[in-house]
Amino acid sequence: MMKNSNAAGKNCIKTGRWVFHPDKVLASLAANYVMSQRDKERGDGSVFLYPVVIPGETEETQFVIFMVTYSKKLCDEDDINAKSATESFLREICRRIELELCLSVIKSI
Repeated sequence: MMKNSNAAGKNCIKTGRWVFHPDKVLASLAANYVMSQRDKERGDGSVFLYPVVIPGETEETQFVIFMVTYSKKLCDEDDINAKSATESFLREICRRIELELCLSVIKSI
C-alpha cells in the first residue's frame, strides 16, 4: 500500500491507466504528482507511470513502473507531437518490462 492516498502510483493502479507528466513540477502544483525529496532537490524533470496487474489463482500482483528524469524534461508540455512520440516510446519500454515482471511472477509460483 502506498503511503500517500493521493499518490500518482496509487491512482495509476486504481484507474489502470498509464500517466505521463512531461513537467513533474507543474504536475505537482496541480496535485497530480507528489514530488520526492530528490525531485525537489533536482528541480525540472518528467515522470511516466505504467500500471501492471498480473492475475493469479488466489490474488493479483500489482506493480507500478515509474520512469523519472531529474533536471531534464523528456519533452515540452505544450509540444503535442513530441509528447505523443515520447508516450509511445515509454509505453513500449514498459510493455517489455511488464513481460519480464509477468515471467518473474510465474517463476515464483
